Amino acid sequence: MAGLDSVMPIVSKPHGCTLHKVPKDFEDIQLAIRSAEPNDCIVISSGTYVLNQPLIVDRDLHIMGDDDGVAQGVVFQMDRHAPTLLRQDVHMLSVCTQSARVSNIAFDHTDSSSDTPTPPQELVFCVFIKEGNVIIDRCKLHSTFSSCIGCGTLSRATITRCTFVGLEYGVFCGNDTLTRVRTHNSFTDCKTGVFFDEGSRGCCEENSFDNCSIGVEAAQKSHPDIMKNSISKSAESGIFISGGTEVQEKPQVNANSLIQCQCGIAVAEQGSPQAQKNVIHNCTVGVRVSEHGGGSFLLNEMKRCESAIIVESGGTADFTKNVITETKRDAVTFTGMHTFGMLKDNDVTDNGECGVLISDFATPSILQNNIQNNTGAGIRMQSGGPSVIEQNEIQNNTGNGITIHSSAPEVNNNTIQKNQGRGLYILQGGGGVYTGNHVVSNDRAGVEVDTCPAVPIDNTPKIAGISGPLSNPPPQKNRKPHTPIFPHFTENTINFNNGEGITVYGGSSAKITGNLLKKNTSAPIYWTNDCQVEEDGNITEQN
Repeated sequence: MAGLDSVMPIVSKPHGCTLHKVPKDFEDIQLAIRSAEPNDCIVISSGTYVLNQPLIVDRDLHIMGDDDGVAQGVVFQMDRHAPTLLRQDVHMLSVCTQSARVSNIAFDHTDSSSDTPTPPQELVFCVFIKEGNVIIDRCKLHSTFSSCIGCGTLSRATITRCTFVGLEYGVFCGNDTLTRVRTHNSFTDCKTGVFFDEGSRGCCEENSFDNCSIGVEAAQKSHPDIMKNSISKSAESGIFISGGTEVQEKPQVNANSLIQCQCGIAVAEQGSPQAQKNVIHNCTVGVRVSEHGGGSFLLNEMKRCESAIIVESGGTADFTKNVITETKRDAVTFTGMHTFGMLKDNDVTDNGECGVLISDFATPSILQNNIQNNTGAGIRMQSGGPSVIEQNEIQNNTGNGITIHSSAPEVNNNTIQKNQGRGLYILQGGGGVYTGNHVVSNDRAGVEVDTCPAVPIDNTPKIAGISGPLSNPPPQKNRKPHTPIFPHFTENTINFNNGEGITVYGGSSAKITGNLLKKNTSAPIYWTNDCQVEEDGNITEQN
């Protein structure tokens, strides 16, 4: 069997207990178990043991493979023709006792032949821990039938320094279990490396996952600690939080390394993790929050992903003090009706397209971020909701500082400077209120308004298929449910731009009041005859 020919680490024999040796004292392993007293130790010599009946551990024992210099070690192998082991809910080894330990054994639950019967995949494990405080350490588990280790409702398991190759689950933590999967476990080619079922607790800490479809999954109402793992090449997601919890404890997702995954961290179905200090590199999507998922993401590093963050389909998540850099596409995307959330105090720099994209009626708050050196607009809204964009540093982007397309946000107190396009570009029915912004030294006009006629719209968030406003939309700072679609600029500083301070054309309407416009290379304020502009109280100085 692949992976079973290396020497396993030494496991020390317990002191002060009776040793039962197989095959020296007992030829049959199950007979050795039945003959042992509680707290005895069964030591199995190296070799391959073909099981035609499941092993049942029903007393407090330590079962260990002897390290006697044989490279293959101790291998439990399933008899492919044993009908007992081909039934559902029958496992190679089952543990149902108060306290037990299984060490230094390889479980070969595989079948490469084509002419032998195949056991059912559901509820079949190499090792099933029905109950008790059980330690599984330094074991190798390989199953092409189903899963490696299952933990039942009454179990309290600790799994350490094991190697897993499984068709389905590496470790399945059942309902309401307390399972600790910690310290140097290795998972390869599993559908899911570690699965925490509904209501389960425990931890998954300091393990490695390679080429699993999902590295670690936490289902509804579970709240494990997922920490310090190395997860690479997951075909679906490195970490998947797939359900919400009614308890105060949230899944903790901290200090993991997620490399080359389809999605680093995925959250759906009202899942709400607290994710901190994770390193997410070279993934297709760094973090995806969808289907009314949520959570908080703090101090994570997302680098060289296709897209760093996508919040969609009713997701609501907060991102604070993250580093988001070198993505190939839009770095952060909020999209879809009833999609909210907050992006606050993040560094969004050196990305391949826009720094932030808001589309399809999504309504996030974008606050106090450093958005610079992106190959595209710093922020682009495309049919977005009434977002608040406030106190951001938006500079040195290849495109416009902020582009507003068919949207009416509130844009307040931002510094928008040294962008290669316009400072603010509002087009195609865009509107909103723009107050207290510093729009300085951009390579084109400070503000440009194109094809924005005066048509009032109702910007209250709605859900697809439901008419009228939401009865209880998530709170958002300064939301005005009936913002006029045409733009209103007030108390902005618009200086030193390479073009007009504010230019309005294409039959647009605009209100321009109380702004300071100095030393722009063209007219401070300019509009064409087909536009309707209300202009009052501005201080202008032409270069």
